[in-house]
Amino acid sequence: MRNQTASENVAMVKKTTAPRNLEKLLKINLLSGAREEDLRGIGRVIRNGRQLIVCEMIVYGRRRRKVALAMGTYARLDQSWR
Repeated sequence: MRNQTASENVAMVKKTTAPRNLEKLLKINLLSGAREEDLRGIGRVIRNGRQLIVCEMIVYGRRRRKVALAMGTYARLDQSWR
């Protein structure tokens, strides 16, 4: 199995976790290179509003070195969640 790129992983997560939301903005800042090492990503919802969902994601490498930061804004398409 080949290693996946960060953009392939983001696309996979979006397909499996947010089928009823439309991406409005996704900004990714690549802070440093990560070769031949395990990465750990942590994400959290900052605001879960009526129409918009705002999330932040941080990717860590070895010794909790920040490899990437991302901020995503999604428009809620399915209003039946409330």
